[in-house]
Amino acid sequence: MTSFVQRVLGLRRPRRLSSVILRRLRISHLFTIHTSGIRLRFAPTVWCSVLWEEPNFFRRDTQLLRRWLRPGDVMVDCGANVGLLTVVGADCVGDGGAVYAIEAHPKIFGWLQTNVKLNGGRVLLVHAAVGNGNGEITFTDGALDDGNHVSVDGSGVRVSMRRLDDIVPAELSAVRLLKLDVEGYEKFVIEGGRRVVSQSEAIYFESSELLFGRYGYRSSEFLQLLRNEGFEILRLDNPDVVTVVPPNYVSHEIENLLAVRDVSAFVSATGYLFR
Repeated sequence: MTSFVQRVLGLRRPRRLSSVILRRLRISHLFTIHTSGIRLRFAPTVWCSVLWEEPNFFRRDTQLLRRWLRPGDVMVDCGANVGLLTVVGADCVGDGGAVYAIEAHPKIFGWLQTNVKLNGGRVLLVHAAVGNGNGEITFTDGALDDGNHVSVDGSGVRVSMRRLDDIVPAELSAVRLLKLDVEGYEKFVIEGGRRVVSQSEAIYFESSELLFGRYGYRSSEFLQLLRNEGFEILRLDNPDVVTVVPPNYVSHEIENLLAVRDVSAFVSATGYLFR
């Protein structure tokens, strides 16, 4: 039986122990994470720590991209973080496609740049928060970097904010996938990106009653906003099954949902089972 000391030290999970050691020594960035067919620097961030310990942790997300995106497609990644989905998306769409990767936090944006350079691909990097106006805002700077967000109390670092419609060129005919992971600010991204939303075939987004409530609205309101834009809302119940989210659905936990315009076409293109 594993001793108490071993449990405390994490010896039952050697990758967790190595993660702690490498970050404490400040040399984690010298190591590379191999996941989902791409490479990421082991930056001292939450996402990279998770991926170092469990390289397939975000498999459901990366699998969605690999099933849905095609060579030549366009993907827009709002809240790109260190670039996992950005780089997987760029691998899927190839040199004939493009990925617009948008990240607000200065430190995380630096790691996003590093990972894009490491993997190549046609990625257009934008250092900004995304919202319903253009200007400058305050962005939180907490230690749990995957949860930093547009500040509600004015504390944090100053960053520029841009409208999505001012970032993505108007001449694009279609966006195959719009990904939103902006810690509750999704409604305002939609408000500043009506054209891009109208061009989008699918939207993969974080949904949370708690995070939306931070900015004064509910998850059911946001889902209805997407329905009003012509989308059906789906939930990935497991890696191979999707189901339709019922009216007035509430995201009590933080989860990722998918909005598509045509469920039948989506299922046919991806091979997901529909229930």
